[in-house]
Amino acid sequence: MVATNPGDVIAFDLHLLHCSVGGARRVAWSVECLPWPGLRKPDRCEAVRALVADAVDVDAGRYDTSRWPPWRAWARGASAIASRAIAVQRLRILGVLTEDDLR
Repeated sequence: MVATNPGDVIAFDLHLLHCSVGGARRVAWSVECLPWPGLRKPDRCEAVRALVADAVDVDAGRYDTSRWPPWRAWARGASAIASRAIAVQRLRILGVLTEDDLR
């Protein structure tokens, strides 16, 4: 168990079994950082694709999706925002996003 206080930031592996005890409503933010594997390394591309695909489909029903859009909703709105274009392009190349996901 790790004792924390309001405002603390806790970082841990995505697959670590975790929970919170006591307290009130909280804000949780998930960030996954993976290096771009490059297109000439198909085994690394597959590993990154599998990690991203594992993290994309989250049950969005448990939080305010108007303030914190689910991952695929973020991608659908990305075409209107230039800074997101490279992320969407790379996710399409990896096979994580399809044309249907972007509609």
